[in-house]
Amino acid sequence: MLAAADAALLLRLGRMHPGIARAALGVATTALAIAIANWGIAAVEMGRLVGLLPWESALRLGPSHAGTLLGMANGPVDLAWLAASLVIAAVACR
Repeated sequence: MLAAADAALLLRLGRMHPGIARAALGVATTALAIAIANWGIAAVEMGRLVGLLPWESALRLGPSHAGTLLGMANGPVDLAWLAASLVIAAVACR
């Protein structure tokens, strides 16, 4: 939700005109922040298990393995919060 609020604030400060384009950019930015955060969390957890630094593990982590780890880590409540963040980004950035 913090990424959604940040996207809305930055798009307004950047004086982007309100509308569908600003809302879409806010949602895309929020989705990218969610993806990067989840990838980083998965990389840290795997790196810790095999003795790699987080950035080394992030480069070696494949999409299939990351998807499996994130599927196990994010329950229904977490997914609901992530979806709510995207909705808030769309509304706040409009």
